Amino acid sequence: MDMNNSRPVGTLDVSFYTGLICATLKDVAITCNQSDTELARDQREIVMRARSEGITFLTRTLPSLGKAFDRALSSSTCFEFKGFKTARGLKVPRFMRDIFLQVFDVDGCERSDASALAIKSLRQVFYLFYKLNLPPTEKQCNEVIELFIKTDNDLGFNPQVVTPYEREVLRIARNLICRVLAPVDPLDEDGFRPRHGPGAVATGEKANEKPVFRRYYRKLAEVFPYDRYFFFNLTHLSDALDSLDAMEDLETGTAKVVLVPKDSRGPRLISCEPLEYQWIQQGLMALMVKTIESHPLTAGYVNFTSQEVNQRLALESSLSGMLATLDMKEASDRVSLALVKALFPDTWFRALDACRTTSTKLPDGTILPLAKFAPMGSAVCFPVEALVFWALSVAALTYYLDSPSERRRVRKSIYVYGDDIICNIEDQDILRRKLPLFDLLFNEDKCCTGRFFRESCGVDAYKGVDVTPLKVRSVWSSSLAGTDYASWCAYHNAFERRGLFNACDYVAEAIQRIRLTPYADSEETSIIVLVDSRKMAVQHNKDNKVPMRFSRKHHYALVHGWAVHPRVINDTTVPGWSEVLYRASTSGEALMSPQQSRYETAMFHARQLAHLEPELYSYDLQGFVESIPGERLKAYQYTLPRQVSLRRGWGRFIIGRR
Repeated sequence: MDMNNSRPVGTLDVSFYTGLICATLKDVAITCNQSDTELARDQREIVMRARSEGITFLTRTLPSLGKAFDRALSSSTCFEFKGFKTARGLKVPRFMRDIFLQVFDVDGCERSDASALAIKSLRQVFYLFYKLNLPPTEKQCNEVIELFIKTDNDLGFNPQVVTPYEREVLRIARNLICRVLAPVDPLDEDGFRPRHGPGAVATGEKANEKPVFRRYYRKLAEVFPYDRYFFFNLTHLSDALDSLDAMEDLETGTAKVVLVPKDSRGPRLISCEPLEYQWIQQGLMALMVKTIESHPLTAGYVNFTSQEVNQRLALESSLSGMLATLDMKEASDRVSLALVKALFPDTWFRALDACRTTSTKLPDGTILPLAKFAPMGSAVCFPVEALVFWALSVAALTYYLDSPSERRRVRKSIYVYGDDIICNIEDQDILRRKLPLFDLLFNEDKCCTGRFFRESCGVDAYKGVDVTPLKVRSVWSSSLAGTDYASWCAYHNAFERRGLFNACDYVAEAIQRIRLTPYADSEETSIIVLVDSRKMAVQHNKDNKVPMRFSRKHHYALVHGWAVHPRVINDTTVPGWSEVLYRASTSGEALMSPQQSRYETAMFHARQLAHLEPELYSYDLQGFVESIPGERLKAYQYTLPRQVSLRRGWGRFIIGRR
């Protein structure tokens, strides 16, 4: 039985979310020893305000209280808040007063013995629906676009008009970046492998259409000639001469702005790149990431593939107070083209500039010329901004040091992942004062320089305790189809792991009313299950009359439930050589090499594609992580993200494992 994925429509069921947060409040009250009287009062306030203000109370008002709460902890200042009544004689809200007093004193200042458990509990209530995937309002969309335009217009950094301090900092930063990147030639065909990205493109190609290039950009071709970077070898080029001649001839490409859901404050702005630009950008990004993460200067200090370094340091520094965590504001939009040109080696800048779109198309059709190097959406945006932040941070601190040993120490005290920076607590003031000289601003509300609260790369920590809240993104639907069903079952299991048992029971009851779902002691099975460590899963399934049986072939128990399956699409319209080129880009084959081994490899790929053998690879251009269990996709098949269905099936019933 298939059930197509669908999104909820119509009026939002606020009562479901109100019930869930009230159940969470009950769990918090038990954890923090809140009285039943106080709990009942807080639950009444939740219900009444949600009834009068709607879902915005849960997605905006409560998170705004959480932001004020975090600000007081991260900066060691007194708690200042809006939108809630103050408790009589106290400078904390009446709402959840007893728990607030486990963190702040009567004057709203952080207590020396503040409870990390109380902080985690409060933040769970504040941020539960902060990321709820609701459609943004027209006002929010306009505000995001206006900010994007304003930020670009505000970029006024000019390396020709700088102070002696700024000139010296630029010199040191450029020297650092050159030491990392200059030994690697970005145009070396043996090391550079272009590839397709997982996201949407400005030129509109769907996943199965990406292997075929249709536009010839002269600016791009000056540095990345099409005959070498867009064809597998000379045979491919000769066979596709007609296609090359038929390409649309353009001087340069134009990106396209799209708005995607982010959180309750509004959407996130992404600038989609043209297909041919994305093909080159992805190759440069992979080469840059590999170079930076392997160079002795930056290895372990500038990270892309793992957030573990920043997360571990955030936890450790929340206990020791030795490090500060800083967050950049509008990070990708504030790295100007002029700054990148001043800092990067000439060969690298030439390559990066060639695959940079000089303008982007706004939703109203306006073409906006870009002063920034690259907006979010460009594949090279993330590694470029991270390397710029690291180099300028090190240079700003190095300027004041004369000792070589001290300069080496500084280079090993800055950690960067994207727009998250970690530095020594005594250095944070210099960075926050000096980096704005280069148009780089900090998000002051998320810079943690106080005693114990730190946040970096998705981990929030207090006194060595992870206080990161669980945030619900998926909208509740009375049909619960496709990925929404899997998401809410996962939320149930996450509540259960955190010990929020009233919340997980509330979600379980709602799920079971819509779709019968089996229980198990572990999620390590091929179907979707609800985990419950407090009771026997077997008894749960018997009470709910979930079908179970014993497999004589495999000698283990099976339970009947639902599994998510991707939608598989057949497409044999893409020319064979384009398939070969795509496979070479994903398997690491260099392009356009005259070596015999390359030719043999190409012929091997071509023979496989011609026969369409079942054991061929699956080319999932959108990165869908799960294929059909027990089946392998063929060369002419692909899947799309979120294009899934639910199917009934049997899965292994696991008990006694967590």
